[in-house]
Amino acid sequence: MQAYSLHLSPSELTIMSPRQLKKGVVCEIKFDVVLGGEVKKIEAVSQTGDCVCVGTEGFRTKLRFLKVDTPSRQALNAWMSYPA
Repeated sequence: MQAYSLHLSPSELTIMSPRQLKKGVVCEIKFDVVLGGEVKKIEAVSQTGDCVCVGTEGFRTKLRFLKVDTPSRQALNAWMSYPA
């Protein structure tokens, strides 16, 4: 399923998706961040949290990171500290 991100933190990703996701489901997610003009792939195991219908826009769902591999964690940390 494709979705778009609304918020990214070191511990979770909030997405907007076209369908409702059941709370508590463990899933693998993959997404990209741009760091210094270079695209970095992030892969993580996450667990779905609250899922809220947002009118005709879709469903806002929190994905809490359970496991992030070392290269992805390093890229995520670098992205979080990158100057705006």
